[in-house]
Amino acid sequence: MKYGLPYQGSKNKLAERIVSLLPQAEHLIDVFCGGCAVSHAALLRGKYPYIHINDVDWRPVTLFQDALEGKYADEDRWISREDFFRLKDTDPYVAVVWSFANNMRDYLYSKEVEPLKRAIHYAMFYGDYDPARELGHDLSFIQPIDDLQKRYLAVKHYFSRLGHFQQQSFEGGAELDCSPGISREIQLESWNRGGRICLLSRQTASRTATLRMPKPPYTDCSTESDITRCRKWGGQKQPVLTASVGDYRDVYVPDDSVLYLDPPYKGTRDYEEQGDFDYEAFYDWCEKQKAPVFISSYDMPADRFRCIEEYSHRSTFAANSNNAVTERIFIPIHQEPPKRPRQLELF
Repeated sequence: MKYGLPYQGSKNKLAERIVSLLPQAEHLIDVFCGGCAVSHAALLRGKYPYIHINDVDWRPVTLFQDALEGKYADEDRWISREDFFRLKDTDPYVAVVWSFANNMRDYLYSKEVEPLKRAIHYAMFYGDYDPARELGHDLSFIQPIDDLQKRYLAVKHYFSRLGHFQQQSFEGGAELDCSPGISREIQLESWNRGGRICLLSRQTASRTATLRMPKPPYTDCSTESDITRCRKWGGQKQPVLTASVGDYRDVYVPDDSVLYLDPPYKGTRDYEEQGDFDYEAFYDWCEKQKAPVFISSYDMPADRFRCIEEYSHRSTFAANSNNAVTERIFIPIHQEPPKRPRQLELF
């Protein structure tokens, strides 16, 4: 199961475990929602009647909401370099999906490889094989293949036989001559159709995220309304999703809430390039909250926060695919850890 958006530092792989760790409450407040993986997992589980997402950037917040509503079910645009820089500040889909490492700043492809990517995109999604023929490749052999994934695998197999194209087209190897300002560490490729975003990198052979977000099953109920529609979900109302854009200190925290925070990681270049973040002020804010606070981070000051959970996984920021990192969940030191279900002893 894939949760949330394709996003830098996504908690997709950890979302279910994080939601399981969080205690029950009326409200879940996802303060630095980013790709919204944790909120998406919580929505589908139905653990919280109200879920609120917030981010300082309006684009991922809007993209997630639009994806839930099915806006990208038939999305198949090719976005050129010129399109990207023209649209990235007004079109959240372009900014997130067509940016390098989903950083919303740099275009996905180098200038050298963009023509080949465009040719592959046109062949796969539009049945237009002329751009590929102009580059010396006849991809019309995929025409009888209806299934998109099988079509993609056929194209990948074709290029895997051409050693001088293999790295540039599918493996994202270090030989790529990236444009200024774009790191060589992670080379991502993207094709999309039917709401699917397929990502390839040197770190993972294949990752698939989706913008056709699964929603809880529901049927229409009475005319009661909130920010969103009133629905039935498993005999209860469908969780209500609300959103805001702004600084974490301005997020309204109602009574009976749980706060989940995934702030910029201290010492992680890819996050810190996004701007200054006052960690001391953040620590102070967390300690003052009356609601339970759960913070995702690699490290926190040991005299102020305690680690209650650790998850080992592969870093999405590192060039080395074997670079395992340990993600931790922290709470303020004065806060009681959540109660865990007791394991029954058979004997």
